[in-house]
Amino acid sequence: MKMKKLFLLFSMITVLFSLTACSNGQESVDFEYDDNDIVFSSVAWADTFQNIDEKNRAYIENEGTEAYKSGLSNFDTTKKECGEFLGYRAQDAEGVEDTDSNITIDIAALNTDENANAKVLDFLDKLYSEVEEDGKNVIVTLKAVYEQRVVELRFVYEKDPSSVYNESAAPYKLAEVTTTPEYTTGEKMSKAASNTLMGMATVFGVLIFISLIIAQFERVTKVIVKIGNLFNKSSQEKAENENKESKEEVQRVSAVAPVTSVSADPMEDTQLVAVITAAVVAANVASGGSDKLIVRSIKKAKRI
Repeated sequence: MKMKKLFLLFSMITVLFSLTACSNGQESVDFEYDDNDIVFSSVAWADTFQNIDEKNRAYIENEGTEAYKSGLSNFDTTKKECGEFLGYRAQDAEGVEDTDSNITIDIAALNTDENANAKVLDFLDKLYSEVEEDGKNVIVTLKAVYEQRVVELRFVYEKDPSSVYNESAAPYKLAEVTTTPEYTTGEKMSKAASNTLMGMATVFGVLIFISLIIAQFERVTKVIVKIGNLFNKSSQEKAENENKESKEEVQRVSAVAPVTSVSADPMEDTQLVAVITAAVVAANVASGGSDKLIVRSIKKAKRI
């Protein structure tokens, strides 16, 4: 029983270590590089973008890759906003950034200098830099010092397939260049405040614009209602005129047509009946008859 528990424990430990050894899903760099070589390539690219002549600038702007174009544009913007380039951040003996020491190197003069290799190695030994891998890319970060502030230079390299056919070419090529100025806390707060004010001003401006549009809609609605009332009033007047004309026409027809008057008082009919009855009795007496009138039946006469 004890051996079984030990076996299960050993199996769990083995599985745990095998899981930690599995890939985390990131691709590894598939080209060889040396830290000093790739860092100095970044310094050379930075020097190219900072001191480019008109001929090379025209070539990059017309036929260069997107990495070259964006790198040139970023360095132009950095120079415009941060002033002239002064040097690179140095590092102390422990490899930590030395904020009080800057170094520089004249790359153009290295072509004719017999001690170029020694100077390059000495420069790289003092230069503060960071080299890291990100997927299939290698990222080199430098700290450049300008007149107004420090700027972080970031160079991204990827594999160069053409190096397979050209042994003298480097196995990597420049894929991306970014420049990020480092602002002080006060500058960051000031920039955040200005962004906040700009955002609030934009919001209030949009609200005012919307209120103006709504006010114009209200004015247009009132005009439309007035126009509708005018049309309704004219239609009502037209209907009233038609009714008035109809009434006048009826009155004219009534004045021309004969009117047969019928008594509304039933007493007048009774008196008429009494007179007729008396006349009938008198006529009967004159002819030698009785003065008594006997009514056998009454029938309703048909009136035309």
